[in-house]
Amino acid sequence: MSTIYYNDIIQGAPEWHELRRGIVTASTAGVLITPTGKIADNDTVRKLAYQLAAERLTGRVEKSFVSFEMERGHTEEVFARELYSKTYTEVCECGFIESSDLGFRVGYSPDGLVGADGLIEIKSRHAKYQVQTICTQAVPGEYMLQLQFGLWVSKRKWIDFVQYSNGMAMYNHRVYPDPKTLALINEAVIAFEARVIAIINDYTMKSKDLPVAEYIQHADGSDIEVG
Repeated sequence: MSTIYYNDIIQGAPEWHELRRGIVTASTAGVLITPTGKIADNDTVRKLAYQLAAERLTGRVEKSFVSFEMERGHTEEVFARELYSKTYTEVCECGFIESSDLGFRVGYSPDGLVGADGLIEIKSRHAKYQVQTICTQAVPGEYMLQLQFGLWVSKRKWIDFVQYSNGMAMYNHRVYPDPKTLALINEAVIAFEARVIAIINDYTMKSKDLPVAEYIQHADGSDIEVG
């Protein structure tokens, strides 16, 4: 099994969405593990499992709402990466990283590669949170699982958490792999993959005699189903 780096893939492009389709990625890592460090078993996990099962069954990724916050973050990521490169060291962009060490694919979309050993993960946040993070000198807890997941997939030695806010000082903190967290991620992902496979098998068995709706695509690219 190997870890593959897709340096030629642009995040957000159709090829990027296809690579992510139906698999666990760093952006969903927080769903699989509770704040108390247990493997989650709740409605949010079940919803995600049905979503990934549907993506595998249909071969499609449904469009999701893009908020102003998400657009702002995407725009400011470019400036944050440029400032990091000027201040610390050069960053190389990489569209996607995948690993199949467990016998199935998992993935991570890094905000940049640093040399042979490092990564960066950029978060663009409002000014009040920038002040809080710089004053406390601590990575916000809600991002730690995503950071560790990125290290787990990429097998890199460290990841710099970069918090950016337009017109303010930029925060940077280096995070290293935590063996206990990596083991928990490993266990949670294996359990979740089994859940998705069970859903796919259940759907396949129960839908085999049902009529299939014709797939039609709207002019704007969104999906409809007609019977």
